[in-house]
Amino acid sequence: MMNRSVIRTVLVIGDDPETIAKKYSADTEVESHLKLRRSDAASERQRHLSVLENILDNRDILELSVSQIETYKSEYHTILGMDDFVYYLHKTEGCYYDVETGDAYTTENPNAHYKCERCYQNRLTKFGEEGQFSNPMWLNDGSKSYSARLDDICWERNHLYGPSLDVYRRAWEVVVDGDEPVDERERKIKAQMSPRYFLNFGNKDEYAIRSCSFCCYGVATEDSYTEITYKDDDAEWEMSFYDRFVKGLNGNPLLTIYEVRSLED
Repeated sequence: MMNRSVIRTVLVIGDDPETIAKKYSADTEVESHLKLRRSDAASERQRHLSVLENILDNRDILELSVSQIETYKSEYHTILGMDDFVYYLHKTEGCYYDVETGDAYTTENPNAHYKCERCYQNRLTKFGEEGQFSNPMWLNDGSKSYSARLDDICWERNHLYGPSLDVYRRAWEVVVDGDEPVDERERKIKAQMSPRYFLNFGNKDEYAIRSCSFCCYGVATEDSYTEITYKDDDAEWEMSFYDRFVKGLNGNPLLTIYEVRSLED
């Protein structure tokens, strides 16, 4: 689920979040650099085909949708039908070429992992509005923010908050176990949530813990970017995210949540 989402959240760690977020964005132009050598077209084409073959061979493990499978199949057959030179032109579209070597150069960001990055802090401050796909963090003073120092964030409320866990466990009981709703909130849950959605979770506790864990799709720092991939298990990523990326942070860094779009969108 998570590794196939189009709109994603990224946790940016550092005192200059805007600069860090741009560092890994496809919307950021960089100095001209080599994208692909003309002599490497054949090996790059074969590598591309091998990646697509691996994805399609593991379609069941990756839980690809029918539309995703068809998209990968179409891409595979399109590339398979190209010769090396046509593939080279396809792969380097928009680049400019060295007149002597034919090598392709570009100003595209080679470290791009997403595009259209946006933090909703200004909108939250000015209008009290939150992003459609990203939630602000609860702070110790009871307010919310998309950007705050580590020690100012109320982790008790943002990560595995007891009352929220109870709500999600109760949702499972109402929708999956068939318990009768006892109030208006539970009646809405019963009416709006599909039992099929819960098939993505092993049991009630896993569903509650994953739903209430502080988690983002990726993490950006000045030095590196890390994100979930099709090889990662959604449950493990979501439930270990806080311990892996937040709990061991040194000092009192600034944490900022961005919404981004997939490069495949």
